[in-house]
Amino acid sequence: PHCATYDGLRYVDGAWLPSRIRIWNWSADRGVFGEPFGEVLFGDMAFVTPPPDAFVRPDGARADPLPTP
Repeated sequence: PHCATYDGLRYVDGAWLPSRIRIWNWSADRGVFGEPFGEVLFGDMAFVTPPPDAFVRPDGARADPLPTP
């Protein structure tokens, strides 16, 4: 199992967003341990209004049902 930590919060158009996410190893016995093995950095964050056709299903695409647990 893994754990994600979020930091470097920035206030963007009324919402707090992390500028960094780090991925760590985690276990029930030890909790978070070791050094992070993954990192994502976000910059130039902004909310945008997508064009009307941004979420139109392409021709020939199909909708798959969600898996059942």
